[in-house]
Amino acid sequence: MSATAAESPRTPKSSVSGGTPVGGFVTEPVGPASDLGVLFFHNAGFSTACGHGTIALATWALEAGVLEPRDVLRIDVPSGTLVVEAEFRDGRVERVAFRNGPRFVRLQG
Repeated sequence: MSATAAESPRTPKSSVSGGTPVGGFVTEPVGPASDLGVLFFHNAGFSTACGHGTIALATWALEAGVLEPRDVLRIDVPSGTLVVEAEFRDGRVERVAFRNGPRFVRLQG
């Protein structure tokens, strides 16, 4: 990763999710194939993931030059690794999509 001090990968970023402001501390990746990590936080504590925050983080990382432009990136969040797809138009991120993991697992037995 490369960034100036003003665009440090560890600079908290923010988004709004369901009316609640959400921020994220960008971290080094945990997984060997991941591009970066993030720890999301809000007014009541920490989140295992945040959809709006993931989209904002991917857009920022690609457009600010933190990551080289690419169509697929991997972001480590507390709930696991998200595979994020980005589409570009005229050198800017136009669309970001990802498939989230399960919200819960039901134990049967």
